Amino acid sequence: MSVGRAVVLTEFGKPLELRKFPVPPAPEGGMIVASHCGGVCGTDLHLQQGHLEVPTPLVLGHEGLGTVHRLGAGTAVDVNGAPLSVGDVVMWASSIACG
Repeated sequence: MSVGRAVVLTEFGKPLELRKFPVPPAPEGGMIVASHCGGVCGTDLHLQQGHLEVPTPLVLGHEGLGTVHRLGAGTAVDVNGAPLSVGDVVMWASSIACG
């Protein structure tokens, strides 16, 4: 099983922690992406300071750039209908629907 790393908010107002975790299988209709860059914006700062009620632990960052590592069943094209393959570079943002 592959191992990934993420910066995790474990407690509001406290330093973030770098944690290792098992990489799950790709979900049906989804994919696993090896993230190369992640955006940390004002929303993430508000989350870290406890200004928004969210459960913890939480991986911050909701926009990113990475390489497709695994495709789940039923995942064949991107939002524009272009074919997706392992090794493709993709970007995402939570405010943009993936379709």
